[in-house]
Amino acid sequence: MQELWLQVNNACNLSCAHCLVSSGPGKETGLPLDQLLHTLDHAAERGLERLYITGGEPFVRRDLFALLRHATEERGLETIVLTNATVFQGRVRQEIEQLDRSRVRFQVSLDGARPETNDPVRGPGTFAKALAGARLLADLGYEVALTTVTTRRNLAELPELPRLAREAGAKSHHLMWTHKRGRAAASLNGFFPEMAELVAAVHRTADAAEAVGLAFDNLEAVKRRGNGVPGIKYDFGNGGWDSLCVNFDGKVYPTAALANEPRLLCGDATRQDLAEILERSSVVRELRAATVARKPAVADDPFRFFTGGGDWEHAWCFSGGDPLAADPYYPIQTALVRRVMTT
Repeated sequence: MQELWLQVNNACNLSCAHCLVSSGPGKETGLPLDQLLHTLDHAAERGLERLYITGGEPFVRRDLFALLRHATEERGLETIVLTNATVFQGRVRQEIEQLDRSRVRFQVSLDGARPETNDPVRGPGTFAKALAGARLLADLGYEVALTTVTTRRNLAELPELPRLAREAGAKSHHLMWTHKRGRAAASLNGFFPEMAELVAAVHRTADAAEAVGLAFDNLEAVKRRGNGVPGIKYDFGNGGWDSLCVNFDGKVYPTAALANEPRLLCGDATRQDLAEILERSSVVRELRAATVARKPAVADDPFRFFTGGGDWEHAWCFSGGDPLAADPYYPIQTALVRRVMTT
């Protein structure tokens, strides 16, 4: 197992309108620190290389820094923290300064190029606070990526975000496609753009990132595939292969995006070793048996082994539980593959 996602809590200082795990104030605080450390140590002993810390908002946990120091200083892990960057005051700011800059990276969420777009989704004042938080992290010497969930409301603004990211000191910008679960699925209030408009906006954002000299993560990932080792094919994602997610209650799922989905429960990290779960879980076996070669929606697509056949998580969400169903965001992947091959 090379990659582990720890959802350290479901508590958050915000209640974002599109949150796929419906986190917020007063929600679950997560596993005790000793259980998180135990799980992390077992994963590290089995070859873990990369750790993702998510929530909720990880920084509302007072013991988060003990976990981060253990992961980086004791286990030498590359650690990526997903944060809304709005709670970097007082003790939190002081402890952030003490982390290992060579091993800790941050992803900061911003869902619009101006407060009028971002704040109705993430909460009043979050636009200014998130950018200030990103600037603080960059000024302290950390590598920062700005991440944005695409919606109908922010589509026209997406090309403005690479400039904002660059000005905040971020090294890259990453777009995420709205999952049909959590609050976004419950409300259906403008979070699912028309595909042709979304593809066009992605191209404009890629152009804007190139113009300001910022890495556009979505395109860089496709470049690594298109210009990778000859003969290598990509078949769905790595969830259930070399990656797992431990939810705030200790339950284990293939990916963080589908944590707490009952039909994808793989095991319980409070009672089982992660290696045992990978070996024995029927869910893991079913995912490993699934292949783009048996996916009807891309059977005639010559790019399917560059795209991996699409994102099975979105296919699952939109179909009601079939990883081999069509990924509604697949046109974005083929558009980016074509862009890489023709430029």
